[in-house]
Formats: sequence, structure tokens, C-alpha cells
Amino acid sequence: MSESNSVNDASNVSNVTNDTNDIKINESGKIVPPEGMTKSAYKKMLRKQRHEETKAQYRLHRKELKKNRDLQRREEIEKLRSEGKEFNHLIKPRNKNKLNKTYQKEKDGEIFQINPINDNSKIKIIIDCAYDDYMTEKEVISLSSQITRAYSTNRQAVKNYYSKEIEKGMNGNNEPAPTFDIAPTCKLFISGLDKRLKERFDKVLPDYAKWDPECAKLTESNLETVLKEDCKVNEELDNVVYLSADVDEKIEELKSGETYIIGGIVDKGRHKNLCKGTAERLSQDKGKKIRILRLPIDEYIKLSGRKVLTTAHVVELLLKWCLYRDWKKAFEEVLPPRKLKDGENGDDDNDDDDE
Repeated sequence: MSESNSVNDASNVSNVTNDTNDIKINESGKIVPPEGMTKSAYKKMLRKQRHEETKAQYRLHRKELKKNRDLQRREEIEKLRSEGKEFNHLIKPRNKNKLNKTYQKEKDGEIFQINPINDNSKIKIIIDCAYDDYMTEKEVISLSSQITRAYSTNRQAVKNYYSKEIEKGMNGNNEPAPTFDIAPTCKLFISGLDKRLKERFDKVLPDYAKWDPECAKLTESNLETVLKEDCKVNEELDNVVYLSADVDEKIEELKSGETYIIGGIVDKGRHKNLCKGTAERLSQDKGKKIRILRLPIDEYIKLSGRKVLTTAHVVELLLKWCLYRDWKKAFEEVLPPRKLKDGENGDDDNDDDDE
């Protein structure tokens, strides 16, 4: 029985029996939560229960919709083929996560392989996900979405490189691939992927297992292990920067070969100095001093409260800086206009931002 029907039928306090719960409705037709549970928590539990009960049916419905769309697409392909028109745009790729890194000038001709960008010209970015215990369930879900977006951002940058090289090759341009002082892509690592975040990826975002390793590497290994084994940082740790909004010193420029750590946490500003504390503890344990710097947010963005951006925004900003070597242009391209200072009018404090 649905909640709306239960409400309409209730004139006195009654029990509506569900598969696993008895839902009490008062005389006003409103849900009465069990003793010791708030109304909002009870409604959230009921929503989750209904989701579990209808999940199988919803999957079947989506499967049927997909089947119908595929049928319509095949029919459209056959129609265009019979009319001698272009239909390649309707053909589904075998693996949407696979990047095209080769080209072929003629059918059945030689297949040319594009060389990847030299890793030495790339910056390294680590999203440190060691903060699972500090987040609510909703925040963990948000972080998983941000990690997915960060991967997509780097993947798009890698795809742009290969697309340009393929276009050159197809046009008969045999010039060697460009070399970069600092590449427009990065080596992206997601460390400490465990607990609820790992469960979220395994159950809801399983396609992460097919992610291109050139675009990201997800691992349960902690930050120290990734720094040592994947990033190959030097013993002095002077080529490592932990980004934090809780320091005064700002980062001026990025350098190829350096490692930039982003705290993988969504907390709406509850836990101040958390990332800074992590960097300080790591420095203390190693007997070294990791640089802790902030992004130059104050110079380009007007925000109320703490100057904090999402994890996905930070990854995108770093990549845009590598592309343009210009913080202003990077901020303008990544963030919504309402968050940016606009020259002489940038000191206007009437615009309330909720970031």
C-alpha cells in the first residue's frame, strides 16, 4: 500500500502493514515515527525501504526502455543505409570508456598508433580519500560523483590530445607528437578508496573498473603508499604539495613532475584544518616538511564563508592552469560567473554564495 493511499484512508490512528514495517498514521493523516526516531529519519528509512522493494522492477523497466531504444536505432540505421546516407553517428561504440588511440587512413590499411604524452611532463594529482569517517552517507555519495567527474575531466583532456594527433595523421601531417614543458593532462590517483566509498563504487558505479589507466588509478592503498610507489616522490618530499584552504601562503604556479594532493572530503566546512593536519602529520612522521598551499581563490572568486571548492573543481582548475598557465582564465572557465570577481565591481558583497 502506498503512503498516499494510507493517508487518505486514515481517520483514526491506524497501522498500515508493510513487508517489514508497521507504519502508524495519526488522525491528521500524518506518519507517526517509532519512539526514539525523528520524523525525518523515519521517512528517510521508508524511502530507502521502498527503493529496495522496487529496485528489481525499476531495473526491468530500464532494460525494456533500452531494448526499445536500440530497436529504434537499428531501424533508423537500416533506413539511412538504404537511402545511401551517413549513419555512423548512430552506431554505438563497443566500449564507451575506451579511448581511440589509433587511426587508419584506408580501410584494411595500416593502423597507426599514437604515442601517449610523456609522463615526465605531467603533474601528478592525488585525491586523498582517507576521510570516510568524517562524512555522512549523503556526503560520501557526493564525493563519489566528484571523483567520477574528476576522472571525466582528465579523460577529456587526454581524449583532446589523441583527437588532435589523429586528425593530423589523417590529414597527412607526419610531424612528431608535440612535447610539453607541462602537459595539459595529469596522472590522477585516488588513494584510500575503501569503506563506504569503495562500497558505493562497487555497487552503484561498477564501470570504474573499466576506466582507462592513463586517465586515473583507483586504489585502496593509503596516501603514503601511493606517494612512494606510484608517484615516486623524492626523499625530501619537496616536490609534494598538499592543497588546503586553511593556510595563508598561496600556490603561484604548477610544475611538471610535482605531486598535488587534494583532500577527498565533502563536509560543508564542519572539519576545519583537517587536510592541513594530515599534511603536518605526514611531514612529522617522515621528518620532512610537505608544502601546504592554498589556491589563489581570494584573487578571483567572491565566496561567503571559507574559500573552499569541490574536489572536482580543484582537479579541473589544475588541469586548466596546465593548459593556459593563467589562473584567471582557469577560474573563469571552470567556475560559474556569479562566483567570480568582475574587476572594479568584484568587491560587491551583496551576492550570497553557498559554495
